[in-house]
Amino acid sequence: MIWNNAELFNTDTLIMQEDGYFAPYRLKDPERSYEADDISIQNKATYGVELRFCLHTGAARLTCRMAEGIGKCYAMIGQTLLAEYTVTEKETVLVAEMPVEETVRRIEREKRSPYGEKIFRFVFDGGFFLFKSLTGDLSVPEEKDLPERRGIVYGSSITAGYSSCCLPYCSYVRVLERVLDAQIENLGFPGVCLVEEWIGRRIVARGSYDFIVMELGVNVMYRMSEEEFTRRVRALIGAVCAGAPQTPVICTDCFPFAYGQSGISEKKYRAFKNAVREAVEQCGGKRCFYIDGEKLLPGEKHLSADGVHPDLLGHRKIAYGFAAEIARRAGLTLRNEE
Repeated sequence: MIWNNAELFNTDTLIMQEDGYFAPYRLKDPERSYEADDISIQNKATYGVELRFCLHTGAARLTCRMAEGIGKCYAMIGQTLLAEYTVTEKETVLVAEMPVEETVRRIEREKRSPYGEKIFRFVFDGGFFLFKSLTGDLSVPEEKDLPERRGIVYGSSITAGYSSCCLPYCSYVRVLERVLDAQIENLGFPGVCLVEEWIGRRIVARGSYDFIVMELGVNVMYRMSEEEFTRRVRALIGAVCAGAPQTPVICTDCFPFAYGQSGISEKKYRAFKNAVREAVEQCGGKRCFYIDGEKLLPGEKHLSADGVHPDLLGHRKIAYGFAAEIARRAGLTLRNEE
């Protein structure tokens, strides 16, 4: 969507708050299909949300605050980090301007960045940011100044990028963006990736994509029975593939995690993984593909101490595994970011 001469990427709508600030929502009017939980609270989280604009002269000024707690925002010029900001619940003004332009151009050329020379990006860390205004000599980016390839991902906090250190660089989705030269919409919902059929309908209604990725299972394994999960994963995959029959859809199940600490048995863990594989085979169509989460992230050595979320190296392994599969299925080339 467009706001104040900028593209608000990965956002369906802005909701005005009582104090005149705006809350970005990744999905407009989310539906409810589970009796105990829904995605409403995490719908306000800014995972994958960016303000993108062409800055012609001078500085851009974003006035914002957190709805709660402390958050981080990163200013980027194309793929090059410009600044890091800490945002609190008090009104904060973030200022970004071009340093030595020729230096930035040289860095971006060496990166082979798919962004135009004057494209600035405010990238948010997933916190509950509220926006008041964006000012400066700005214009909405043209298509030629943005990555040609488009993808979308749906999944848990792992997909959102929670607990992955420096978010703009290190979450598996951000690494995927770089190695595929793509812009990727992030529908990662920490704790509430409930494998809902309506999400599938929303994904295909958002536009056309070069690839769709879904990470399914970890948030529902302790919530519901194998039968309920099987019904849900079949409906979700069926909805996506029916709505986008020519788009490669890459599905994975749970990455390895310490499921025993949550009282989940080996039998249930394997049953949920099998349910995803069978749903792809039976409901997915010719352009839907399964990749085992244990292939993307072998073992537990790259988990963080909570036993669930991958560390920095784990995210990179997941990204490169997904990237190879996406490239093979979608006929894309990969870029070595080393």
